[in-house]
Amino acid sequence: MPNNISTEEQDAALLDAARAIAETINTCDPEPLIERLGPKVTFESQSSFDVLKGRDEVANYLREKMAAVKNGGIPAIGEVGRINASPSTNPEGSPGVIISQQNIVGTFWLPKLDEDGKIGSIFGCTVAPSPTSAVGLGERPGLNEEKFHELEGQRIGRHREWVKGLDGPVEFIAFILFSGMAQEWQTRLELVSKCFPGSRFRISIHDLNSTDLSLKSLAHSEAQEFQILGYPAVAVVKGGQMIRSARGSNIIDQVIADLEQMGELPSTSVS
Repeated sequence: MPNNISTEEQDAALLDAARAIAETINTCDPEPLIERLGPKVTFESQSSFDVLKGRDEVANYLREKMAAVKNGGIPAIGEVGRINASPSTNPEGSPGVIISQQNIVGTFWLPKLDEDGKIGSIFGCTVAPSPTSAVGLGERPGLNEEKFHELEGQRIGRHREWVKGLDGPVEFIAFILFSGMAQEWQTRLELVSKCFPGSRFRISIHDLNSTDLSLKSLAHSEAQEFQILGYPAVAVVKGGQMIRSARGSNIIDQVIADLEQMGELPSTSVS
Protein backbone atom coordinates (compact mmCIF):
# COMPACT_ATOMS: atom_id res chain seq x y z
CA MET A 1 0.00 0.00 0.00
CA PRO A 2 1.42 3.42 -0.89
CA ASN A 3 2.52 5.34 2.21
CA ASN A 4 1.51 8.78 1.00
CA ILE A 5 -2.27 8.28 1.00
CA SER A 6 -4.76 8.77 3.81
CA THR A 7 -6.53 6.03 5.75
CA GLU A 8 -9.74 6.89 3.91
CA GLU A 9 -7.99 6.58 0.54
CA GLN A 10 -6.48 3.24 1.57
CA ASP A 11 -9.91 1.95 2.56
CA ALA A 12 -11.42 3.12 -0.74
CA ALA A 13 -8.61 1.42 -2.69
CA LEU A 14 -9.16 -1.86 -0.84
CA LEU A 15 -12.90 -1.66 -1.46
CA ASP A 16 -12.16 -1.17 -5.14
CA ALA A 17 -9.91 -4.24 -5.11
CA ALA A 18 -12.66 -6.20 -3.33
CA ARG A 19 -15.13 -5.22 -6.05
CA ALA A 20 -12.75 -6.53 -8.71
CA ILE A 21 -12.44 -9.85 -6.85
CA ALA A 22 -16.21 -10.12 -6.37
CA GLU A 23 -16.80 -9.45 -10.06
CA THR A 24 -14.42 -12.28 -10.94
CA ILE A 25 -16.34 -14.65 -8.66
CA ASN A 26 -19.70 -13.59 -10.09
CA THR A 27 -18.78 -13.61 -13.78
CA CYS A 28 -16.16 -16.42 -13.78
CA ASP A 29 -13.96 -14.05 -15.82
CA PRO A 30 -10.59 -13.62 -14.05
CA GLU A 31 -8.86 -11.49 -16.69
CA PRO A 32 -9.79 -8.01 -15.38
CA LEU A 33 -8.62 -9.07 -11.89
CA ILE A 34 -5.39 -10.56 -13.24
CA GLU A 35 -4.59 -7.17 -14.78
CA ARG A 36 -4.66 -5.69 -11.27
CA LEU A 37 -2.30 -8.21 -9.67
CA GLY A 38 1.15 -7.03 -8.65
CA PRO A 39 4.22 -8.94 -9.90
CA LYS A 40 4.92 -10.38 -6.43
CA VAL A 41 1.31 -11.13 -5.49
CA THR A 42 0.63 -14.08 -3.19
CA PHE A 43 -2.49 -16.15 -2.64
CA GLU A 44 -3.00 -18.34 0.40
CA SER A 45 -5.86 -19.81 2.40
CA GLN A 46 -6.32 -21.14 5.91
CA SER A 47 -7.73 -24.31 4.33
CA SER A 48 -4.47 -25.10 2.51
CA PHE A 49 -0.75 -25.24 3.33
CA ASP A 50 0.18 -24.10 -0.18
CA VAL A 51 1.09 -20.49 -0.90
CA LEU A 52 0.91 -19.33 -4.51
CA LYS A 53 3.65 -16.81 -5.30
CA GLY A 54 3.93 -14.46 -8.23
CA ARG A 55 1.49 -13.19 -10.81
CA ASP A 56 1.77 -16.23 -13.08
CA GLU A 57 0.95 -18.77 -10.35
CA VAL A 58 -1.97 -16.76 -8.99
CA ALA A 59 -3.30 -16.04 -12.49
CA ASN A 60 -3.20 -19.73 -13.40
CA TYR A 61 -5.04 -20.62 -10.21
CA LEU A 62 -7.76 -18.03 -10.86
CA ARG A 63 -8.21 -19.16 -14.48
CA GLU A 64 -8.49 -22.84 -13.46
CA LYS A 65 -10.83 -22.06 -10.57
CA MET A 66 -13.19 -19.90 -12.61
CA ALA A 67 -13.18 -22.34 -15.54
CA ALA A 68 -14.15 -25.20 -13.22
CA VAL A 69 -17.11 -23.22 -11.84
CA LYS A 70 -18.16 -22.03 -15.28
CA ASN A 71 -18.05 -25.56 -16.71
CA GLY A 72 -20.51 -27.12 -14.31
CA GLY A 73 -19.03 -26.56 -10.88
CA ILE A 74 -20.92 -25.39 -7.84
CA PRO A 75 -22.06 -21.78 -8.45
CA ALA A 76 -20.52 -19.15 -6.20
CA ILE A 77 -21.65 -15.67 -5.18
CA GLY A 78 -19.20 -12.91 -4.28
CA GLU A 79 -20.37 -10.00 -2.15
CA VAL A 80 -18.24 -7.07 -1.04
CA GLY A 81 -18.07 -7.00 2.75
CA ARG A 82 -16.03 -6.22 5.83
CA ILE A 83 -14.53 -8.46 8.48
CA ASN A 84 -12.60 -8.36 11.75
CA ALA A 85 -14.00 -5.06 12.99
CA SER A 86 -12.43 -3.72 16.19
CA PRO A 87 -13.96 -0.74 18.04
CA SER A 88 -10.52 0.63 18.94
CA THR A 89 -8.31 -0.13 15.92
CA ASN A 90 -10.58 -1.01 12.99
CA PRO A 91 -14.14 0.14 13.68
CA GLU A 92 -15.53 -0.56 10.20
CA GLY A 93 -13.61 -3.78 9.52
CA SER A 94 -11.31 -4.70 6.65
CA PRO A 95 -12.75 -4.78 3.10
CA GLY A 96 -12.90 -8.04 1.20
CA VAL A 97 -15.26 -10.52 -0.43
CA ILE A 98 -17.74 -12.91 1.16
CA ILE A 99 -17.89 -16.04 -0.98
CA SER A 100 -20.92 -18.31 -0.69
CA GLN A 101 -20.75 -21.72 -2.29
CA GLN A 102 -22.96 -24.67 -1.33
CA ASN A 103 -22.74 -23.89 2.38
CA ILE A 104 -24.10 -20.53 3.44
CA VAL A 105 -20.67 -18.88 3.63
CA GLY A 106 -17.49 -20.66 2.61
CA THR A 107 -14.67 -18.15 2.83
CA PHE A 108 -13.72 -14.49 2.93
CA TRP A 109 -11.04 -13.26 0.53
CA LEU A 110 -9.05 -10.45 2.11
CA PRO A 111 -6.95 -8.34 -0.31
CA LYS A 112 -3.91 -6.22 0.48
CA LEU A 113 -2.24 -3.75 -1.87
CA ASP A 114 1.45 -3.39 -2.69
CA GLU A 115 3.39 -0.11 -2.72
CA ASP A 116 2.29 0.57 -6.30
CA GLY A 117 -1.40 0.16 -5.49
CA LYS A 118 -1.63 -3.23 -7.20
CA ILE A 119 -3.12 -6.24 -5.41
CA GLY A 120 -0.17 -7.63 -3.45
CA SER A 121 -1.90 -10.49 -1.65
CA ILE A 122 -5.21 -12.30 -1.31
CA PHE A 123 -5.78 -14.25 1.90
CA GLY A 124 -8.67 -16.71 2.24
CA CYS A 125 -10.15 -16.67 5.75
CA THR A 126 -11.98 -19.92 6.49
CA VAL A 127 -11.47 -20.24 10.27
CA ALA A 128 -10.21 -17.11 12.03
CA PRO A 129 -11.68 -14.65 11.65
CA SER A 130 -14.69 -16.76 10.78
CA PRO A 131 -16.19 -15.81 7.39
CA THR A 132 -19.62 -16.00 9.00
CA SER A 133 -18.66 -12.94 11.08
CA ALA A 134 -18.28 -10.80 7.95
CA VAL A 135 -20.82 -8.09 7.24
CA GLY A 136 -22.02 -7.84 3.65
CA LEU A 137 -22.40 -4.44 1.98
CA GLY A 138 -24.98 -5.60 -0.56
CA GLU A 139 -22.62 -5.09 -3.52
CA ARG A 140 -22.34 -8.03 -5.92
CA PRO A 141 -20.52 -6.67 -8.98
CA GLY A 142 -21.25 -8.56 -12.18
CA LEU A 143 -24.60 -9.88 -10.93
CA ASN A 144 -27.95 -8.30 -11.71
CA GLU A 145 -30.85 -9.06 -9.39
CA GLU A 146 -32.30 -11.75 -11.65
CA LYS A 147 -29.01 -13.62 -11.90
CA PHE A 148 -28.36 -13.21 -8.17
CA HIS A 149 -31.69 -14.79 -7.25
CA GLU A 150 -31.08 -17.61 -9.74
CA LEU A 151 -27.68 -18.43 -8.21
CA GLU A 152 -28.99 -17.96 -4.68
CA GLY A 153 -31.77 -20.43 -5.41
CA GLN A 154 -29.25 -22.98 -6.71
CA ARG A 155 -27.02 -22.47 -3.68
CA ILE A 156 -29.88 -22.83 -1.21
CA GLY A 157 -31.16 -25.90 -3.05
CA ARG A 158 -27.77 -27.63 -2.85
CA HIS A 159 -27.42 -26.74 0.82
CA ARG A 160 -30.92 -28.04 1.52
CA GLU A 161 -30.10 -31.36 -0.15
CA TRP A 162 -26.91 -31.60 1.91
CA VAL A 163 -28.78 -30.95 5.17
CA LYS A 164 -31.53 -33.40 4.17
CA GLY A 165 -28.94 -36.14 3.73
CA LEU A 166 -27.53 -35.76 7.26
CA ASP A 167 -28.70 -38.32 9.83
CA GLY A 168 -29.94 -37.58 13.30
CA PRO A 169 -31.92 -34.85 15.05
CA VAL A 170 -31.09 -31.17 15.08
CA GLU A 171 -29.08 -30.05 18.11
CA PHE A 172 -28.83 -26.45 19.31
CA ILE A 173 -25.68 -25.53 21.25
CA ALA A 174 -25.49 -22.17 23.00
CA PHE A 175 -22.04 -20.79 23.84
CA ILE A 176 -22.02 -18.32 26.71
CA LEU A 177 -19.33 -16.75 28.85
CA PHE A 178 -20.77 -16.88 32.37
CA SER A 179 -22.95 -19.30 34.30
CA GLY A 180 -25.20 -16.38 35.26
CA MET A 181 -26.50 -16.33 31.68
CA ALA A 182 -27.44 -20.01 31.69
CA GLN A 183 -31.06 -19.68 32.83
CA GLU A 184 -31.83 -17.05 30.20
CA TRP A 185 -30.45 -19.26 27.42
CA GLN A 186 -32.08 -22.36 28.91
CA THR A 187 -35.46 -20.65 28.47
CA ARG A 188 -34.68 -19.59 24.90
CA LEU A 189 -33.51 -23.02 23.83
CA GLU A 190 -36.47 -24.76 25.46
CA LEU A 191 -38.78 -22.64 23.30
CA VAL A 192 -36.77 -23.38 20.17
CA SER A 193 -36.59 -27.13 20.81
CA LYS A 194 -40.39 -27.25 21.14
CA CYS A 195 -40.61 -25.87 17.59
CA PHE A 196 -38.49 -28.73 16.21
CA PRO A 197 -39.85 -32.08 17.44
CA GLY A 198 -37.10 -34.49 18.36
CA SER A 199 -34.43 -31.78 18.58
CA ARG A 200 -32.00 -31.43 21.46
CA PHE A 201 -30.17 -28.54 23.07
CA ARG A 202 -27.35 -27.89 25.48
CA ILE A 203 -25.35 -24.97 26.83
CA SER A 204 -21.55 -24.67 26.78
CA ILE A 205 -20.36 -22.27 29.47
CA HIS A 206 -16.96 -20.64 28.97
CA ASP A 207 -16.71 -19.21 32.47
CA LEU A 208 -13.59 -17.04 32.53
CA ASN A 209 -13.68 -17.05 36.33
CA SER A 210 -13.68 -20.85 36.62
CA THR A 211 -10.71 -22.48 38.34
CA ASP A 212 -11.39 -25.84 36.66
CA LEU A 213 -8.73 -25.80 33.92
CA SER A 214 -9.85 -29.09 32.36
CA LEU A 215 -13.40 -27.77 31.99
CA LYS A 216 -12.14 -24.52 30.48
CA SER A 217 -9.96 -26.44 28.05
CA LEU A 218 -12.90 -28.63 26.98
CA ALA A 219 -15.12 -25.61 26.44
CA HIS A 220 -12.39 -23.84 24.47
CA SER A 221 -11.78 -26.84 22.19
CA GLU A 222 -15.51 -27.16 21.51
CA ALA A 223 -15.73 -23.48 20.58
CA GLN A 224 -12.84 -23.99 18.14
CA GLU A 225 -14.54 -27.05 16.66
CA PHE A 226 -17.61 -24.98 15.81
CA GLN A 227 -15.63 -21.87 14.84
CA ILE A 228 -17.11 -19.78 17.66
CA LEU A 229 -15.10 -16.56 17.92
CA GLY A 230 -17.46 -14.38 19.95
CA TYR A 231 -20.14 -14.72 22.62
CA PRO A 232 -22.98 -15.38 23.05
CA ALA A 233 -23.40 -17.64 20.02
CA VAL A 234 -25.48 -20.56 18.81
CA ALA A 235 -24.36 -23.50 16.68
CA VAL A 236 -26.91 -25.77 15.01
CA VAL A 237 -25.64 -29.31 14.44
CA LYS A 238 -27.10 -32.26 12.52
CA GLY A 239 -25.39 -35.57 11.93
CA GLY A 240 -22.20 -34.23 13.49
CA GLN A 241 -22.05 -31.36 10.99
CA MET A 242 -22.59 -27.70 11.81
CA ILE A 243 -25.34 -26.46 9.49
CA ARG A 244 -25.72 -22.95 10.93
CA SER A 245 -24.04 -20.67 13.43
CA ALA A 246 -24.93 -17.20 14.61
CA ARG A 247 -23.55 -14.75 17.10
CA GLY A 248 -25.50 -12.35 19.32
CA SER A 249 -28.17 -12.22 21.99
CA ASN A 250 -31.20 -11.85 19.72
CA ILE A 251 -30.54 -14.25 16.87
CA ILE A 252 -32.99 -17.08 17.57
CA ASP A 253 -35.66 -15.89 15.11
CA GLN A 254 -33.06 -15.59 12.34
CA VAL A 255 -31.70 -19.06 13.09
CA ILE A 256 -35.22 -20.51 12.84
CA ALA A 257 -35.80 -18.69 9.54
CA ASP A 258 -32.53 -20.10 8.17
CA LEU A 259 -33.47 -23.63 9.26
CA GLU A 260 -36.80 -23.26 7.47
CA GLN A 261 -34.84 -22.34 4.34
CA MET A 262 -32.79 -25.50 4.77
CA GLY A 263 -35.93 -27.63 4.93
CA GLU A 264 -35.96 -28.10 8.71
CA LEU A 265 -39.50 -26.86 9.28
CA PRO A 266 -40.67 -25.82 12.76
CA SER A 267 -44.07 -26.99 13.96
CA THR A 268 -44.86 -23.69 15.69
CA SER A 269 -43.34 -20.23 16.06
CA VAL A 270 -41.33 -19.02 19.03
CA SER A 271 -43.32 -16.59 21.14
